[in-house]
Formats: sequence, structure tokens, C-alpha cells
Amino acid sequence: MLNPEGKTLADDYEPKNSNKISVVLLTQNPLKPMFQHPHQVMSSIPREISKEIIVVHYNSRKRTGDFDQALESTSVDNQHPDEKILHVRVAGEFASGVMSGIELSVGKYILVMDADLPYSRDIIPELVSALLANPNFIIVASRFVKDAHVRRIPFIQNAIGNVARGIARYGLKVKNVKDPTSACFAFTRDIVKDIKFEGKGKEALLEILVKVSANNNKNNVAVKEIPIIQHDTVITRKLDSSRILHYARDVWELYKHGKKSKL
Repeated sequence: MLNPEGKTLADDYEPKNSNKISVVLLTQNPLKPMFQHPHQVMSSIPREISKEIIVVHYNSRKRTGDFDQALESTSVDNQHPDEKILHVRVAGEFASGVMSGIELSVGKYILVMDADLPYSRDIIPELVSALLANPNFIIVASRFVKDAHVRRIPFIQNAIGNVARGIARYGLKVKNVKDPTSACFAFTRDIVKDIKFEGKGKEALLEILVKVSANNNKNNVAVKEIPIIQHDTVITRKLDSSRILHYARDVWELYKHGKKSKL
């Protein structure tokens, strides 16, 4: 994975806080995430686990004033000085925000979540528990496994999502992951330390899956999916032609790596 100098991490790289969990929350809102507020996320992780929250405000080119106000909420727990909540601003898309958040993180364990989606409070401790029990796996909060419950979305958006997953499965050979476009996942830093994560589009998890597998021919990346529960909250996200073109571009770039993937 890229470090702040823009290079892949060397084999001997060791984070300063090797047992810490770094949570990267992605939001398009200038002040605070729509649903997953950082203090609530912090409190959902067991106290005995060292942690940090990095809130990445992406697509924030014209929100300087609002972002300055958001910075006022950046804080450190006086009783636990190694636990902090940090806000950063990124001009790019979702994957750029993921990349920036990971570059700023120091933990051995990394959890990524779209904070503007209405996940249940249980999903974070479940992800953390699964990751600690399976450190060699990428843990995916999946919408398409047994017992998952997701919010209702328009028919056309659902159809396009099915096509996107089909392309990932058959075009990029991501075959044992039912939700390769999930916006909520976790992994250890070691799993991704040797890949070149470019983070140019929207599909951060898909890029990680393809590149880790292509970079690890003998030992393909293992994936564990856990069901998610999203509240039936109405969320309107514009699904325009630019978003479809972004996905097509992302898939084309990843296709070059996907030929080696046997996921």
C-alpha cells in the first residue's frame, strides 16, 4: 500500500502502532458524515483496542469554509492520547479518499467505511472481530450473502449494480466475492503493502481485490464476507452517465491486472 511518500511499503515497514485499528470514514458532507459519526464509531470498538478515526471529506473542492468548521471537531481523548479523530479533505473520488486515509493511518488493521450509508451499529464490531480472528483475510461487509438486509434502491440502479458485479466476476475474475463493490471492508496492512494502489475512481475494494490477487499468484487473497444490515432510509445519490463512465474506466484499468487474478 502507498505510504505518504507515494511508494509501495517495503517489506520491513512496521507501523508505529502495530496493534492499532485505523478506521477510515468516507463522506461527501463538509461538516460530518450523514450516518456514521466518528465518535459513535469510536465508541463501538472495544475500549481495550487501540484505535484512530480518520474522516475523509472527498469531492470537497468548493467547501473550504465548511471544512474549516469541521476541523474544530478534530480531537484527542485526554485519557487515551493515542486515540484521535482526524478530519482531512480530498478533492478526488471515493477511492482517492480511501488511499489518502490509508496513507495517513498508522494502524496494523484498517477498516474502510462509507460513512454516508446507514449501516447498523453492529457492523463495526463484527468487522473488527472477524478481522482479528482472520488477519490474512480481506473482510467484506456484503449486501449479497445470507442474512444481509439492504436499503431499497431504484430498479435501474439495482440493475446497473448487477451488471457491475457481473463484469467484476467474469471480466476481472473476482469470482469468490459476492459483493466486490462494497464500500465497507477491512484488512491488515500486510495484505496490501506490496500493491500499487492508485485510487483514481470509485471502486476501492475492487481495485484492492484485483491487484492483491494479481500480485500474489501462489497464494491468492482469501476473502470473508459478513452480512450487513442497512436501515430502510431513503438516500438519493445521483446515478448519472459520469458515474457509469467512471466505472467503465476503472474496470478497463483493472482488466490489465485481472488476467492474473484467480480469486
